[in-house]
Amino acid sequence: MITYKIIVKDASGNNVGEFEKFRNLKFGKKLNNFGECSFEVPANDSKVSQLIALRVYSVWIYREGTLLWAGEQAIRQGDLDDRGDNWATIVCYDWLEQLNSRYTVAEQIYTFQSGSDIVWDLIDQTQQDTNGDLGITQGTLEESTWREKTYTNQNIMDAIVNLANLLDGFDFQINNSKVFSISNFIGIDRSDTIVLEYGTNVKSVRITEDFSKPSTRAIILGQTDEVTDQVRLERNDATQQTAYGLREYTQSVMEVSEVATLEATGDAVLRKYGSPLLKVSVDIVRSTTPTIEDFSLGDIIRVKIKSGIYNIDENFRVFEWTVSYDTDNTETLSLVLGNFYTEVFS
Repeated sequence: MITYKIIVKDASGNNVGEFEKFRNLKFGKKLNNFGECSFEVPANDSKVSQLIALRVYSVWIYREGTLLWAGEQAIRQGDLDDRGDNWATIVCYDWLEQLNSRYTVAEQIYTFQSGSDIVWDLIDQTQQDTNGDLGITQGTLEESTWREKTYTNQNIMDAIVNLANLLDGFDFQINNSKVFSISNFIGIDRSDTIVLEYGTNVKSVRITEDFSKPSTRAIILGQTDEVTDQVRLERNDATQQTAYGLREYTQSVMEVSEVATLEATGDAVLRKYGSPLLKVSVDIVRSTTPTIEDFSLGDIIRVKIKSGIYNIDENFRVFEWTVSYDTDNTETLSLVLGNFYTEVFS
């Protein structure tokens, strides 16, 4: 029997209580973006109502005593019927999402600074505002590519994500204890030890090869210091165009950037959307199937699926994970995987 606990804490980190009865628990994390959690609780339970305070209370999810996820309550949705089988769905976001409600000042200029320093200054400045402390603390900040940036009323979460997602950007994370860290590459090559193999440690699997947003030409719209009007910059992947034809993808960069940053934005688009992403969902067999306690975001794992039309035996990087758990004691692990990481290990 797998044991999950959902603990509730207030804004000061004090324990408020525990959701003892819940169903349809689903939670996950994304590399360089925020993750989400949802679960259902009885709507008619008076104790449950005392554990819900949107944007005030947080939830902390433990599996077998190990903390896997933490974040802030954001949405409550009730489903009521005439039979009294009434449930409320609670949706929570992890700590990064709090920065989605913060913006820079009217003009914030960074003249040739490390991207890591820019990001932490954005966080530090907004937390110094009146009632602005989110409790995010500084962890290890590896130096990253130097940038010139001018932000004008820029959403801070978007600014951080955009810098990270450049081809020569970085990886970042806010852990469950709200410590913010930056690394040039988050993750470990675990492909020798973490293998998801259909028919061996995976009994059932759903496979989705997602090529819904193909891009062999990235069109980046932005502004540089040299040109006040909007500029259009194109980046092409000749090899992929030969294979898939011309497939265009447009992205706008809101802040003022140097040309090199716009080029890196386009190159990152080509890398992400130039080939299919692999999405797999597997039912976890206890003591057989690797779980999210065995690996983390950014890690390299191996996937082997050889059956019928499928002949997959490759290493992939974990860009997103989601765990689903229900009261019948079943767990499902869903992963979004990509194989554009080889330059880090070359």
